[in-house]
Amino acid sequence: MTIVPVINKVDLQGADVEMVEKQLEEQFDMRREDVIHISAKTGLGVDRVIEAVIGRIPPPKIEVLDDKEAFKAFLFDSKFIHNRGVMCLVKVVAGVID
Repeated sequence: MTIVPVINKVDLQGADVEMVEKQLEEQFDMRREDVIHISAKTGLGVDRVIEAVIGRIPPPKIEVLDDKEAFKAFLFDSKFIHNRGVMCLVKVVAGVID
């Protein structure tokens, strides 16, 4: 599993970013230079999160069943579930995600 470490609320006066970075480094063996600092309120660094997700998380392995037809899917709904994150409802039209 690929994890993109993000520290939010870095704009707050009481934010102890150094301590949180140290905890991530010690407890999860993450490098400090991989941690992204953001403020969702002000928008600071949010674009770096999207870039990191695209750059660090590999795409799903797709198996093409028919040489002529590539993988096709339709994302028709999504919702946020507390303690689980975003759940997407997808209709797979052609192909397989492994």
